[in-house]
This record gives sequence, structure tokens and C-alpha cells, in this order.
Amino acid sequence: MKPTFFAMLAALALPLSSAQTARPDCYTSTGDMEMVGTSVYQSTGICMNMCNQVNAYYYATQGKACWCGKQPPPFETKTDNRACTIQCPGYPFDKCGGDGVYSVGEMPGDHPSISSGESASTMAAASTAVGTIQSTATADNLAMPSESSGPTSSSSVSVVPWTSSTPLASAVHANSTSVASPRFKLLFLQNA
Repeated sequence: MKPTFFAMLAALALPLSSAQTARPDCYTSTGDMEMVGTSVYQSTGICMNMCNQVNAYYYATQGKACWCGKQPPPFETKTDNRACTIQCPGYPFDKCGGDGVYSVGEMPGDHPSISSGESASTMAAASTAVGTIQSTATADNLAMPSESSGPTSSSSVSVVPWTSSTPLASAVHANSTSVASPRFKLLFLQNA
């Protein structure tokens, strides 16, 4: 066989190895995750398939059970990975939790990143705030500070025409200033 064939074969194998997910971590809680089912053949892969069907971002296993959710358990519930000692029934090289602990991992692919230190109430409050801003912004006109307004105590307001088909991000002046945190701006623009 030619060396070119082996080089092509190695190049094809590279994306497969980089597509693998990181090993799950061990937690004492599943947080807001919901149990989606059990399997006598439970493994990390089986649970990930279940979670993929419900568009989850995180999965958790314990014995034969599988949980899925949009956010990981609270960071405070992370424990030593050596506590996850149960071999998965369907693939003994995977760990499916342990006594009072769960193997928790992140699903592959693109999804919003939520810090495991943030609580569900924080994310719910942010979602509510974003929803309120979006529903307020769908009025006929959107008031924006004008570009000529400086750092004075009074500011002028310019009216930007708004239609329901105009993306909110395009109505925001490129050089407008805001006191919103970068995290809130990111949430705001992602949901626009």
C-alpha cells in the first residue's frame, strides 16, 4: 500500500477522536435534570441517546437510570470522581454513578453555555428579563439614546423605526453605551 493511503486514513480518524466527549464528572445531585428512563443496557452512550431525543445539554446516569437537562447540577454538588464506582450495565468501561452519586456529562454539539455555579432561579430571572425586554421592544418604535448624547445628567432619545421582522440587534446603535453586564448583553443578543 502507498504511504498516501495511510496518511488519508489517519486524517479521517482525527475527526473521530476529537469528536469524543469528555468523561463525565461525579455529582451528589442531578439538580434540575429530569429522569427520562431506565435501561438494563444502560451506558453513557444509551443515556446520551435518550437526552439527544429531548434536546438536553447534560446527561446523568446512576445504575440503570438516566437523567437529562438543560443545565448541570450546582457546582457545589460536584464530588470526587472516584465516588462513581458503579459499572454501567451495558458497557462496564463506563461508570454509571455510585452510592448516592451520579455520573454527569455534557452533550456534544453547540448549545448555550451555562455555568454550573449558576442556579436555576438565576437563569429563570435572566430569561424573564430578556423576555420582558423583547416583548417591550416589539412596540412600533424603539427609543434609543442618540449618538450625540454625552455623559451628562440628561440624555436625548432618538426613535428607531421598528418592525416585527427587524432583528433587535440591528436596531441597537453600534456605539451606544450600556450599563448591562456582558453576560446579560450576551443573553440579550443570543435571544434576539
